[in-house]
Amino acid sequence: MRCRPIAALQSAFVLVALSLALPAHGGGITLPPAVPPPPPPRVGSPLPSAPGAVPAPTGRPTPTTGAPAPATPGPAGPATGRVPAPAAGAGRGPATPRGLVLDDDYSRWEYWWELNKAPFLRRTDATAPVVTSSDDFYLGASRRAPGIDTLRPVEADILHEILPALQRAIDTTDQRSVVNSCLMAIAKIGRTHADFDLLPVFASRLQAADQEVRETAALALGICGVPDPRFLALLVALACDQDAGRRACGRATVEPRQRAYACYGLGLLARGNKAPGFQRTMVDALRQVLNESPRPDRNVEVAALNALGQLQADRQTYAGQQLIDEACQLLLDWWQRPLGPGDQLIQAHCPPALARLLGNDHPRAAECRRLFAAELAGKVAAGRTNPVLAQSCALALGRLCQPCATADAEHLPFARTLLECWHAHKDAQTRAFAILALGQIGGGWVRPVLLDEFAHGNKTFERQWLAMAIGRFAAGRAPAAEPELGSTLAQALGEVKNADSQAAIAVALGLCRYAAAAPQLRQLLQQHLGDDQLAGYLAVGLALLDDRSATDELRAVLQRSSRRPLLLKQVTLALGRLGDRSVAMELIGLLGEGDVNTSRLNAIAGALGAIRDRRSIAPLVHCLFDASLPALARAFAAEALGEIAARDELPWNSRYGLDINYRAAVETLNDPAMGILSLL
Repeated sequence: MRCRPIAALQSAFVLVALSLALPAHGGGITLPPAVPPPPPPRVGSPLPSAPGAVPAPTGRPTPTTGAPAPATPGPAGPATGRVPAPAAGAGRGPATPRGLVLDDDYSRWEYWWELNKAPFLRRTDATAPVVTSSDDFYLGASRRAPGIDTLRPVEADILHEILPALQRAIDTTDQRSVVNSCLMAIAKIGRTHADFDLLPVFASRLQAADQEVRETAALALGICGVPDPRFLALLVALACDQDAGRRACGRATVEPRQRAYACYGLGLLARGNKAPGFQRTMVDALRQVLNESPRPDRNVEVAALNALGQLQADRQTYAGQQLIDEACQLLLDWWQRPLGPGDQLIQAHCPPALARLLGNDHPRAAECRRLFAAELAGKVAAGRTNPVLAQSCALALGRLCQPCATADAEHLPFARTLLECWHAHKDAQTRAFAILALGQIGGGWVRPVLLDEFAHGNKTFERQWLAMAIGRFAAGRAPAAEPELGSTLAQALGEVKNADSQAAIAVALGLCRYAAAAPQLRQLLQQHLGDDQLAGYLAVGLALLDDRSATDELRAVLQRSSRRPLLLKQVTLALGRLGDRSVAMELIGLLGEGDVNTSRLNAIAGALGAIRDRRSIAPLVHCLFDASLPALARAFAAEALGEIAARDELPWNSRYGLDINYRAAVETLNDPAMGILSLL
């Protein structure tokens, strides 16, 4: 017998809370959480040990240097061949990496895809394809499109049910996981409320006894995006370690990690509020941070560099042009500093930030293109040895260059540089990012190059990244514009036997929107239902193809995957992309079936938040206040409510995550519990 939805959810959350490893909802495989060894101490400013850092497994190469990683245990236990999960109850609630953990071959295509998939998977008007060079392609509209999905919550649901529930919950507990989840949920919703002031909700937690609550509160001040000068002033005071920030934290100095989260928050707040005063205050504050002497912790510097890339000043006004020029110069000055390999990891965040700031049409983009091409060609000063520098340059050129339509295109020399990197660079990740950037640049010259490289790519590694490059090339074009690309990939899919290659090609076919491949993907899905990862990506490929005829088939797979969390998440994601929101009710029904495992329940509960069905609100609110449930279960309910009512169509951290060099890892960026690229 199936139990009622509320009872089913209650049972699910009880078991979820007892799980030792709780991958949060979102599906797929996440970015590697390994953190490179800290740089050597600087004179006058020794680096503290990195709290919350997760070391790479002993004896394995680190993402940047190839040297064995230290054997120091992470916060959840000793280093092993798998990434350890944080202790139960820690962090923001279900504070673990989203999705299944891969091995530590960080050059695999899945890491890039899971960080960059959101814009490709969001539902758009099929009659109006999004151009890849536009900001809308990368980040989407700041508000969700109206009238597409009648099952999503309406304003009354958010203001009268969800926000008041989260406010009551956070005011009636000191439990870390519940407080963190409520803070993030309220911030993602980003609505002012007539009955309570949002600023004290966040500011009062800056002095919390728990470090992670203090850090979450600082970040939430920016995520909420409220155009209130009080939020801006508090974030500046925190980021710059000013007296007002110290008083707000109740400490002699603002903690380095809290400062870093405030810098990330500054970027988000200023991006959502384009008034000149907001933008000017943000740039001045980040300049102060980057020019500090002695230098602050590397997390603070990385956050400030990335936040500068979020500047959205009006290019049509003199004041806006001046702000962009100042931010550009700050980033370029940092990029050109003569620093050692450890600090070069920090510098590696400059090229992606500059590319995001300038795009491919700003006058100063030409200067950046020359500098980054020189780095890729090895024409730089001696001592720049950290491979993350070249990786970031390759990624940045993808955004900084305009399409190369002919052999005399203005930016063709840079496309050729990327192609040469693909052929000859000694760092595998740089090669991968270079061919991906070439596909992102696009144009008539690039198209035959990608086809030729794919035809001659013999290694598994090469074919997977080439498939992604072809998919990215085709993603911004009309569905029928490039049939040869789709047919080439479809033929390869029928020939390759490697499961990872099949998965990459399936996703690439979806990006090409090659509808003729849909029957082939459906057939492979039936043949490989025993391989959760491959079957999941085949489902994603079908969703990208908008193959609504596959809906019934995917629903059948969903029924068969109820005890296979990764496949369950990917199929749920695919069905949501195809517009089948009724799956939420089926998931609630599945929770009432007997003899279940905690991973399965976690996948089902996480999917409820991702689908955004307003019919899930009442059961989730019930769980949030059910005192018989463990705190972690109630935290998961809060997270799901925040996802259901989130202000933005894309995840908030997409503002930072898209086209970032995730291999230049620091704790507040990559940590699986509190790194901004891992947080929900």
